[in-house]
Amino acid sequence: MKYENIDYEKIYSYYIEDYKIRRNELICLCPFHEEDTPSFNANLEKGVYKCFGCGAKGNIITFVAEMENITNKEAWKKIEMLGR
Repeated sequence: MKYENIDYEKIYSYYIEDYKIRRNELICLCPFHEEDTPSFNANLEKGVYKCFGCGAKGNIITFVAEMENITNKEAWKKIEMLGR
């Protein structure tokens, strides 16, 4: 699987239930810290994310690795599995 074949919304939505899409951005409460106002944004064209509340940022691989508490290599395998 190559980066251009990844459905970023599908991967992010596996971990995040309640979100909104505005243009090409997924916006929601940050999964990395407690908050009341959405500050987590993920670009669905590039797969990168940033939380303006806690400062978490990265790409789809680092996101899955953080969510699953696994290595980046293991995260890539998980992304390939979820992308099927």
